[in-house]
Amino acid sequence: PSFTSVLLPDTGWAVLRDGWETTDQYLCLDFGPKGGGHGHFDKGNIEVFANGYGWILDNGYGNGTTLRHNTVVVDGQSQEEVTGDLIDFHTGPEVDIASCKHAGYEDLGIAHRRTVVFVRSHFFAVFDRLDCVDGREHTYTWRAQTKSTVASCEQGRSHFCEDDAGMIIANTSPDAFHRFAAQEFQHFNRTTCEYYQGGRWGNVPYEDGMCVEYEHLSAAARVPMEFVLVPYTGDEPGVVCERLPSEG
Repeated sequence: PSFTSVLLPDTGWAVLRDGWETTDQYLCLDFGPKGGGHGHFDKGNIEVFANGYGWILDNGYGNGTTLRHNTVVVDGQSQEEVTGDLIDFHTGPEVDIASCKHAGYEDLGIAHRRTVVFVRSHFFAVFDRLDCVDGREHTYTWRAQTKSTVASCEQGRSHFCEDDAGMIIANTSPDAFHRFAAQEFQHFNRTTCEYYQGGRWGNVPYEDGMCVEYEHLSAAARVPMEFVLVPYTGDEPGVVCERLPSEG
């Protein structure tokens, strides 16, 4: 195709990519409608592929709860059924941007806005902003699911790896997280799923995966969570991620 990044407004997907080869970099941001009985409570969910591997993956059919998606979970609860709103979409020769918001936690007094910036062929930056109107303390959990090896999970960064490639997940405010962990889970929350094939129902085993979680406890009116995703091949790069002071 002559295009790369594209907005699919009817399905509610913003796709950021720098090419169509299996080694190219790709991120999909989901903000659209739930999708009926087979839909998921997954506004703000992302999937990331690069260098021939899927680094951050959706859990697929079989588990629609927010707790099994790559977004921000509030107070350990699943989102309400909502359709998110697109705020902005831009694609250019060097930088792509997609931004959305949703009210899936409106009952908790929380509004979630997620913006993704793609510096083509280099990295993705994911900016989350959670606005709270009730003044109460809430737990915000940033999640990333993978079927790759989690080589490390530290306060400031995590490292996913395969034999010849990897991805660094670094955050700008490591001291803000009171809990960070990598844990195993059944990728679809059960070992088998019925599916229809050749006129009969059969069973397919599902694979287990790993999930990295960064948890922040706050009663602030606005909570920012900022992560940079850096795919690479060859030697692991040295990645430093920090927030610079604003001017004016």
